[in-house]
Amino acid sequence: MSFQRNNINGISGANHYLVSDAFYAYDAKFMAEVARALGKDEDAAKYEALFENIKQAFINNYIRIDDEGKLTLLHGGRGNDPGENNAQTSLLWALKLGLYANEDQRQQMVHLLVSNIRNDEEFRAANPTSTRRNYAENISVYAACSWMG
Repeated sequence: MSFQRNNINGISGANHYLVSDAFYAYDAKFMAEVARALGKDEDAAKYEALFENIKQAFINNYIRIDDEGKLTLLHGGRGNDPGENNAQTSLLWALKLGLYANEDQRQQMVHLLVSNIRNDEEFRAANPTSTRRNYAENISVYAACSWMG
């Protein structure tokens, strides 16, 4: 299993810090749903507020918008930690949980994810050092993600 490797960051472009933060957001969102289902509205509100705080921190820590409005989802490493920006894992979690500020950011993430999965020339040109450059197009994953628009 991947977590048994010496270098867990070598398995994916996403760094474990970003994945950990995404799971924290997922947990808060899930707990809010559970509390709401159990009729514990006060607890649900607390978990919803926690999720919103995590979401804002995620946006502040991992999303960068350049002067032309182009989004980059940072890999989330600290210092010299490895990782790749706009990694599939990072983009999928951000999209699944709504960890973005607006519809434009969501659309840019979908575009980045599709480009990454297709491993097309646009992706290769924008990511010359990506380990994904060495893999063939992954049509089955692309088809599975067609729900994202």
